[in-house]
This record gives sequence, C-alpha cells and structure tokens, in this order.
Amino acid sequence: TDRITIKAYDGEKVVLDGRELITGWQRCSSREDIFGNRNYEDIYYTKISSKTLSSIHQLTLFEGDYFLQVARDPDQSDPTTEDVMEYRPLREESFGLYDGIIDSKFLTQPNGFWNGCHIFIWSHAYNNAIVKFKVADFISNQNKIILDEPMKHPISKGSNPDGYCLVNHPLVLDRSGEFYLNETPDKDGNLTLYLWPYDASNINSNIYRVAEGTHRYGGSIGFFIYGGGSYVTIDGFEIRNFGQGAGTREGGIVCPHGLNHKSLIVRNCIIYDVNGGGIVLSSADNNTIENNTVYNVLNGRGIFLAGGSNHTIRNNFVRNTQSTNICCFGVKDSKIIYNTATLNGNHGNLSLIHI
Repeated sequence: TDRITIKAYDGEKVVLDGRELITGWQRCSSREDIFGNRNYEDIYYTKISSKTLSSIHQLTLFEGDYFLQVARDPDQSDPTTEDVMEYRPLREESFGLYDGIIDSKFLTQPNGFWNGCHIFIWSHAYNNAIVKFKVADFISNQNKIILDEPMKHPISKGSNPDGYCLVNHPLVLDRSGEFYLNETPDKDGNLTLYLWPYDASNINSNIYRVAEGTHRYGGSIGFFIYGGGSYVTIDGFEIRNFGQGAGTREGGIVCPHGLNHKSLIVRNCIIYDVNGGGIVLSSADNNTIENNTVYNVLNGRGIFLAGGSNHTIRNNFVRNTQSTNICCFGVKDSKIIYNTATLNGNHGNLSLIHI
C-alpha cells in the first residue's frame, strides 16, 4: 500500500493557526454595563456568535499569543493550567454532600448571588478529577450552593480535602487577562463577552478566539484524519490555537473512533495552545508518534491512543497539559520509550503517563 506523506516543502515552514479576530469592543461606561462590577472602567464588551458555542468551556481566547482566562474565584496564577492546590478547600460541613457544597466562611453573599455561574470541584472520589457543574441556586442562610445535578460521588477528604472554584461570574472579573461570558443569548442569538485586557490600546486588532468548527464532530481541529486515512504520515507542522474543549474529539491532530485506520505516523510536529487534545489517534493499529513537541493543552491530553496494537510513542516532549500528558487506553503490544513528560494537570494524582 502506498503511503501518503503530508509535510512542508523543503525549506518552508507551515503553521496551522485556528484563531479568528474578535472586533467591535466597547468600553463599559458604568457599573450597570457589567452587572455592578466596580472595575467597569477597565472592562470592555462585544458580541460573539453562539452558533456552536453552548458552554463557557468551549470558548478559548487569546490576547496576542497569550491565553486569557475565564473570571474565577479563587484566581489561578497560570491561565494554561488548572492548579487544584489553588482551589478553596472544603471542610467537614460539606463532607458527604451530593447535591452541593457548604462554605460558612466564604459563601456569605445574598440569596441567588452565585446562580448561573459554574463551579469546578476537585474530587478525590472521582479519581482526583475536576468535575464541572452549574450553580442552580445559592441559599444564603445555609451558606450553600446547590448544583444543577447531583454528583455521583459525595464531597470527601482524601490526602487533601476536596476543593472548589467558582467560574464565570461577572463580579469576580477582577484583574487583567480575565473574561466573563454572558451565556444568555440576546434577541439576535449572540452572546455578550466582557474582557479586562492586558493592553487596551490595540484591543480591536489583538484579541482572538479559536474559530468555530464546522465538521460533523462540532469542534475545531488542525489535522482531521477521517475515512480512508490509513498509511498517512504528517510530518513537520506547527499547529496551534485549535479546539473548543471537547477533549479527544478535537485539538491538534485527531483520528476519531470507529474507523479502523492503520499505520498512521505523526512526527516532528510542534503542537501547542490547544483546547482539547494534542495528538489523538483512535481505533487504529501500528501507529507511530515520534519526535513531537506538545504543550499548553487545555481540557485534554497531550498524546492519546485508544485501542489497537503495535503502537510506538517515542522521543516526544510533552508538558503542561490539564489532563494526562501521555495516555493509552485499551492498547496492546505497544511501546512508550524515550519520552519527556512534565508539568501536567490534576487527573490521576498528577500522573504524567496513564496506561
């Protein structure tokens, strides 16, 4: 079988960049423009399409080459990571709860204050993963947040207590580099995006989002290996700014489940600043992933193989992913050799490689 090789022409550098510019920014003129936020003079707003954007987790923003971070409390010191050690720890008053959390020290705001925002809970019972919910109700006199659906496992204490972070609330937009998205569409079906930029002087020429995907899987992908994509080599590309947070279904290079590919090779690529997965190859045999650099992966894994046999993952450098750096599920007779993996996220006790 003849192999198809896709690579840059000799002496050329090819960069695949999935960003699109966001324009139309206006400066807030009063607290009322941003739900009472006292920092209104530093905050700008615009409208964005909600065609494929159903959740804040699908929105990836950049100012120039820098990630922007959704507003949260507590803040995260690095927008490319999800450091659970910076979450607010839960105490015994929450242990055993399935329907929400109680925090009598911090949750002292008026009734309904947190309604509609998101809450990330670092849970030992979920195998040290972050589970994400929306706030259905906040009951002030109980200092209690009610989740939009019950957890499968209760709040508990492992080596450290479970922790939480409140995400995408207009009044925790409190520093530069953060944004808030009003997830209720206006009459034209658009959403209002609020941003405290690092540098407002060129805001209409320097703020980007990952472009909305149009393929059947819904997200945004640099290279999408679909039906008939066996015996393909992808060699030497720089791939950045793809993915809308759908994990293994989108990101840098993706071969989806169920299509029985064979002998895919990904080598010498640099993949970074993606929201999903770096390199994701599923339902294939005899894959080789070698000499790649993958870093700054939000909401996904750096290198992920699912199923098949006789794979080789070697000489790759993977760092700073919000899940596992290198992960193999259901594979047989394969090799993971001579890789460097460092600085990964929260899942599986900070595991760098998960088999």
